[in-house]
Amino acid sequence: MIDNVFDTKASLTTALREGYHISPAGDGEAEIRNTTGTTYTISNFQCDCPAKAYGKGGHCKHEIWLSQMRPCPHCDRYQLLSKVMVAGSDEPLFEYRCANGHISTWEQVERERAEIYASATGAVNCSTPSG
Repeated sequence: MIDNVFDTKASLTTALREGYHISPAGDGEAEIRNTTGTTYTISNFQCDCPAKAYGKGGHCKHEIWLSQMRPCPHCDRYQLLSKVMVAGSDEPLFEYRCANGHISTWEQVERERAEIYASATGAVNCSTPSG
């Protein structure tokens, strides 16, 4: 469930506060350096850290952190995943927002990432209607 990315260990904010350094190089691409200086590389949202095999759902915390950010398609900043409560609704809205105020919906980002993954792996993307 998406709410889990806001718990303490999986939170991007917590990672930055604890001194991790994240150097993104595109959507799903980054180097993450921990507080002892060890650097892990993530390519296409796949991390090379040894803890990946033991992570929840097959994902390590580095991959989860990186999934909470993406390059803004409108400017040179990064959008960060936000949880927004909408008036009159008990369900939160999840969106990506950059410091310049550009917003991408969770659904839009997931669709774009599924298309990128499908083209990178040759997998069939079931979320995109066929022509």
